[in-house]
Amino acid sequence: MTSNTIVTTTYHLELNTFAVASESLTTILSSQAKQTEEAKRLALGQRVLVQTEAEHRRREQLRLQTILLETKAQTERLIEEHTALQKIIQEQNLIKERLTKST
Repeated sequence: MTSNTIVTTTYHLELNTFAVASESLTTILSSQAKQTEEAKRLALGQRVLVQTEAEHRRREQLRLQTILLETKAQTERLIEEHTALQKIIQEQNLIKERLTKST
């Protein structure tokens, strides 16, 4: 074997080793890229879920606030009605008392 043949053979061996290492690195990077894409997809899904939940909570809070305001308004109306009826009862009792005294 001549020195040129040895250099060529060594070069081919090193080139082959480099090709195997490159292929291995490409496989590893491809796998990592797939895992990264899957993690990104899952994170995006979680973000959408969180946004949806936040919107749902906001709507529910508005609905409950509306119910609360309606209930307060109804309570005020009922208190006013009760007060008015109490006044009518007192007036009727006074009239009844006067009528029983005059007879």
